[in-house]
Amino acid sequence: MSVEGMLSKCPKLVMVAKEGREYWALEELYDVLAVVDNYEVSKVARGVFAVYTGSSIEILLDIVRSYEYSFIRHLFFIDECVSCSGLGDNLRSYMERRCDSPLRVKFRLKLRSGCRETIGRSKVEEIIRSSGCIASRRGSYMLVIESVSSNSVGLVFGCIRSCNYGCQLVIPLSVCEG
Repeated sequence: MSVEGMLSKCPKLVMVAKEGREYWALEELYDVLAVVDNYEVSKVARGVFAVYTGSSIEILLDIVRSYEYSFIRHLFFIDECVSCSGLGDNLRSYMERRCDSPLRVKFRLKLRSGCRETIGRSKVEEIIRSSGCIASRRGSYMLVIESVSSNSVGLVFGCIRSCNYGCQLVIPLSVCEG
């Protein structure tokens, strides 16, 4: 797939750098991606980068887990991308397909530019509760709602793993349970 074709799709991975460490975090990311065929990294915002590739999440996960990180705060494997318009309905549908038991779920809501005013924290908590999960500050599962472009949002509901000192990895539920 061409790089242009990948950029029109959903990223497979989003990286968030530690505060003030964007350059070094990007270097770490490029070190990891050196063994990945045909990828593109796009800057979403200061310290936030999206990785587009044709490689599967399982292959990327094996590669990502084989490194230690000093400058990366979060790595999110994006499960699905949705439009900013109708985000509430899209998120409700997404969670209803994934949450079939009362799991304790933390969530991260980072919306930028055109998506900023589409949904708030209280609405996300209500959607989590209505899907059958429990919105909590503690839990081993996380819902990530992260802007990946000016008009789309990446979603991942999955298990939380450590990827080193202060680094958090969120893996889609289908992969961490499979």
